[in-house]
Formats: sequence, structure tokens, C-alpha cells
Amino acid sequence: IRSPFTVFVDGTFVQASIVHKLSMKDELEKLLDGKVIVGLTDAVVAELRALGEPFAPAAIVAKRLQRLSIPHLPGVRTIADTIVHAVEGGNPSKLCVASEDEALQARIRALGSVPLIRVARGNYVLEHPSEKTLAV
Repeated sequence: IRSPFTVFVDGTFVQASIVHKLSMKDELEKLLDGKVIVGLTDAVVAELRALGEPFAPAAIVAKRLQRLSIPHLPGVRTIADTIVHAVEGGNPSKLCVASEDEALQARIRALGSVPLIRVARGNYVLEHPSEKTLAV
């Protein structure tokens, strides 16, 4: 995976970025040392809107981000399922995933070959490659 990096963010990551006052594009470019495209799907924006007033600022920020064209498959019910579907099979789209959802993070780690970004102590952190990635 090389610059420009495409980072698929979910609503939890957008919300955490606002809480910690982190500029997604600028901080991700510093972290990855290259140009970054921060993207999501319409479903992420819809989910943030549905969560109501506490997530309104995150919905506004998400609305301004680039939309990724991830095909929707029947049976894919959640945003986490959509993200996993987009990166399974060796991450053919060369996406990075940014999420604060611990269950999604575990699923991504189990796949391997997917750079995972999260928030820790008020900063973005790129996780070390998973055991599955290192085994390849």
C-alpha cells in the first residue's frame, strides 16, 4: 500500500476524532507520511444522523468526506460487515481501516493485510501488523 492512502473511516472514528479535536486528514497524513484520501459510505453518514443530537457534529463532518464506492451485497447488514467485505480476500482495494469499534478491529486483525488505525491517548495510532499479516 502506498500514497495516496485511502482510509475507510466509520462513525466511531469520526466521533472520536471530534471528541479528541483531531483533524482527520492532517493527522492521518502525518501518521502515514503521505497523501491521504479519507472516505466512507453513505451508510456511515446515515447511521450518524440516526444516532441523533449527540452525533450531529460527527454527521456534519462525515457528510463532507469523500464517498467510497463499495458495492452493497445482499446479506451485508451493518457498516462493519461492509468494511470487512471491502477488505477481505487480501485487501484488493488497498484500503486502510480507521475505527474505534473493538469488534470490528478484531475482525480486521483476523483478516490480515489491512492497516488498522485507531485513537489512543488523544492521537491516531497505526497498529502493528497482525500475526496473520506477519505470517504471509
